[in-house]
Amino acid sequence: MNTQQLKGALVSNGLTYQNLAEKLGISRTAFTRKINGVTQFKQNEIKEISKILKLNDLEIMQIFFAN
Repeated sequence: MNTQQLKGALVSNGLTYQNLAEKLGISRTAFTRKINGVTQFKQNEIKEISKILKLNDLEIMQIFFAN
């Protein structure tokens, strides 16, 4: 996962971890664990994040499926 690119997308959209966590229906702690790679984002969460942050297919691949 490309954490820096995801953080950049959050900033570009004027959102915080708390804002996005609330939109996903998860706690800030759970979101932080996911963004730090402790746990993984679920498929439905990736889809919702992509929608909220207006990510294109390339950005989705770069952020969530980067090696």
